[in-house]
Amino acid sequence: MISEASNSYYLVGSCGGWSIPYEAMGPTTWQGRTVLETIVTIRDWTLAGSDADSDSVDGNSPRSEHHSKGSADSSPGLERRGADTSGSLLEGDSGVFEAEGCADAPCRFGDVLGEGGGASFVQNTQNFELKPPPAEKTEESGTWAPTLTTSCPDISPSAEGSPSPKRRKHACFEEFQILVGRSWQRRVYPLDVEASASPTSVASSDDAGGFVSLAPGQPTRAGCEVGSGHGCNWIVEGKPGDMFRILFDPARMSVESEFLGNRVVEQTQSRWRGVNLGGWLVLEQWMAPDLFENLVPNSQDEHTLMSKGGDRARQAVTEFRDTFIRFEDLQWLSDVAGINAVRLPVGFWCLPEHAKGTAFLPTMSYVDSVFDWAEETGIQVLLDFHAAIGQQNSEHHSGVAGGRVLWLEGTYRRRNLEVLQAWAKRWGQRKAFLGLGLGNEVGKPKPAEPTWLDSLVCRPCRGIQRNYWEQVVEFYLEAAVLVRPFLKQDAPLVIDTCWDTARFLSGKLCRVPGPIWLDYHHYECFGSEPPRPVETYCKAANLCNQLLIDFPATWPEPAPNFILGEFSLALKPESIGYEDSTWQRRFFRRQTKLAGQRAAGWFFWSYKVAREGWSHWSFRESVELGWIPTPV
Repeated sequence: MISEASNSYYLVGSCGGWSIPYEAMGPTTWQGRTVLETIVTIRDWTLAGSDADSDSVDGNSPRSEHHSKGSADSSPGLERRGADTSGSLLEGDSGVFEAEGCADAPCRFGDVLGEGGGASFVQNTQNFELKPPPAEKTEESGTWAPTLTTSCPDISPSAEGSPSPKRRKHACFEEFQILVGRSWQRRVYPLDVEASASPTSVASSDDAGGFVSLAPGQPTRAGCEVGSGHGCNWIVEGKPGDMFRILFDPARMSVESEFLGNRVVEQTQSRWRGVNLGGWLVLEQWMAPDLFENLVPNSQDEHTLMSKGGDRARQAVTEFRDTFIRFEDLQWLSDVAGINAVRLPVGFWCLPEHAKGTAFLPTMSYVDSVFDWAEETGIQVLLDFHAAIGQQNSEHHSGVAGGRVLWLEGTYRRRNLEVLQAWAKRWGQRKAFLGLGLGNEVGKPKPAEPTWLDSLVCRPCRGIQRNYWEQVVEFYLEAAVLVRPFLKQDAPLVIDTCWDTARFLSGKLCRVPGPIWLDYHHYECFGSEPPRPVETYCKAANLCNQLLIDFPATWPEPAPNFILGEFSLALKPESIGYEDSTWQRRFFRRQTKLAGQRAAGWFFWSYKVAREGWSHWSFRESVELGWIPTPV
């Protein structure tokens, strides 16, 4: 039994593909007990490689050497040699390739991620297609980890004298082990193996090996003897896109799985990697403190700044907006960072007719410019209704800090609908138009203080109030009907989940016409909870749980997708390990990986900030510091 409380556990792909590179397991509550979990998705990769010289060796055991071919400007490719490129890998076909970080000798397949693991891959597959590899660079080793798991391998009895796994044909699977503290000498491995060898590896001479198929809801026994477990792996079976929660109970020494459904999202341009252009067209004091302090000291929101700052404020804000975001920024995002979308927060005062009579300056020309620049650089624009008339929350980023939440009341509601429809008419058919957000971080109004009139009204009558969140959904439904005719057919409407992805699942939101995204914002630096170690935050367990909810059967197909609309690298400075300069990279990778697996994409908050020392909130500075690898 494992008793050290300080141990970290990592689930890592085994032998046949390494398509799961060091996935940290985080704590969760499962059936009343505390266990460790992570998520495994069955991939649909085809064999990686390119047509190459074909030197057919003995037909019983062709050798397939995979060489990394890359440069500083591109991910390495893999070249398949020594076998018929139109045939199938046979039993005994070993994977040997050269990769960065492998010293002077070619690495055995598996060395790239491990400490001399030396595992070979063996698959018996039919009709595989050679493609460039979906290679992934691992931050732990700085080397490339090509994914060679095949698409639906056809496991059949192998040549006479070699192991013959008891596997049905045409089963897709992912195979993995659990490591203690990344050490290959300390593994958590299955005790009750099904066969003398795993479906994708050959047992070593000093370890019989084997595998256990994790059927959902059926715990399996696990062992952890130092130096034992080589070749003993778990597998989950299903079809490409099937997701499983893997649960390890160190107290009971058991491993089990839970099937989470199939959430295949095409690995195409619909996978959005983005940043927010925040603090620009909706000003935020903390992102540009000098701008506020130099004009109106102690001002906390844009309305106060503009209403008290007069002509001097209007001139300064105009100069700030003219220079803060330019064409060169979007060009850098596209060409250097690999960003393919921006989320553009905009206030109700964007169009001149809606800014008229207020203290705000219209921002329409800047939005027009963003669409122009985006179309020139190949970026898509998600337009976000960030600040509503009457305020959708009482925060500074609604335009007025500390005010009452009145956006759904009478005239405010009608005018907000008019704003959204006007935006849809102006930008909804632009080539770079990605989608439209209907509200941002909606807050619930605080109950009004009772008045003398309340004493004249019976208590039951005062209690008859419409549910606020039902009113929010009704606003979204009406807004969707008004804007949808002016949008591109496939453009999603983005619904803010108000910090809870399960908030609207049982309501009327399923009636919104056309595709929708549910927007979740993830920050670990807020709240009153005591700070935790940075390694705990790097597992992003809260984000994982928020993105794993299931949609009820009442939802029409296809169910809406999620989007991680805001996140950052900011943690509480008191967190244990905060002074270390390596956790930021892991934290970014974990959050974006979860969003890539379970959402339509992600948008970092923010692209940049106009102040020193806040790099955890600046995508650009984080890239320059090496915290965010590019291209993303």
